[in-house]
Amino acid sequence: LSQKKIRDQPVSMQLALPTADANFEKNKTQSRGNGSTSYTEFPAEFACAVNGHILKEPMRSPYGHVFEKSTIVLWLSTRGMICPITAQPLALTDLKEDSNLRSRLVQWHIHRMQSTMRTSISAMHGDEDDLYNF
Repeated sequence: LSQKKIRDQPVSMQLALPTADANFEKNKTQSRGNGSTSYTEFPAEFACAVNGHILKEPMRSPYGHVFEKSTIVLWLSTRGMICPITAQPLALTDLKEDSNLRSRLVQWHIHRMQSTMRTSISAMHGDEDDLYNF
C-alpha cells in the first residue's frame, strides 16, 4: 500500500482529549452494571506510565517514571527486565514505592468523594429547586 492509501484507511484508536487544564487526563473506564462508559478526570501525575490508568500502588523507577505496581510487575515478568519507557535494564528491586505520591492520591480521592457527597446531598434535598420559593 502506498502512503496515500494508508492515510485514507479508517483508523480505530482511542485518543486522550485535552481538557481545560493540561495537568489532567481524561481516562475511559467501564462502569459496572449497565455496560455504559463513563469518564473520570484526574491529575496527569496519577497516571501509570505504561497504560495511563489511575495509580493505586505507585512505584517509581530509577529513571523517574511512575508505574502501577501490578502493571509493572506483569510487564517485567512477561517482557523481561526492561523499562517499558526507556528500554533500559530494570528489575523489580530497582523500583521504589512512592509513598509521597500515594498520599497525594489518597487526599485527591477523599476530596473527590467529599465533593460528590455534597453534590448528592444538595440534589437529594432539592437545594436547586426550592418548593417554597413562589
